[in-house]
Amino acid sequence: MRWFLVAIAVCLAAGCGGRQEQAKSEQASDASEAAFQPSTRCTHVSRGFRACTTYRERGEQTGIYRRAGSDWVKVVGPAPGRMGWWRRVIASPNRITLLGQWSGECETQTTYIVRTGETTRPIFAQAESYALGWSNDGRARVRVPMTSPDPRGNVHAGIYLVDPRTLAHTLERSMGRGPAC
Repeated sequence: MRWFLVAIAVCLAAGCGGRQEQAKSEQASDASEAAFQPSTRCTHVSRGFRACTTYRERGEQTGIYRRAGSDWVKVVGPAPGRMGWWRRVIASPNRITLLGQWSGECETQTTYIVRTGETTRPIFAQAESYALGWSNDGRARVRVPMTSPDPRGNVHAGIYLVDPRTLAHTLERSMGRGPAC
């Protein structure tokens, strides 16, 4: 019984001084919330490349980076004329061409062919698309979740193989219409 009373006395003594410390801690957390701290998020590395976005109080900075020794070098900035960020990057087997997935306004996903020093080109300019990877013959594999208009003709829901140089696409597998907004 004596140990029990000692334990209660210790808890009460610790609680009395703890209120001031708790108040100081709450004030410090309120002050830190008032000052926005930028955060950076990066994707998994794909053959020495990754996509990173730094979220700031006034927008974000996004790019695709290449490993250079122990550092990372920015090789591509944001998609031209688009708001959003790079969500994923997959390097081709020869590491010359990249398949980048852009998450734009209203979370619309668009897939791009990215080559260092060249123009970043959307694969299906008016269709929502997702980067899946590369085929053995060097074509990009892209999923289109629903039928969409395209300047080259309608694009139906499915998985496409896309030539990275010409953007010519071949339907690999047809899919039913996926979920839509």
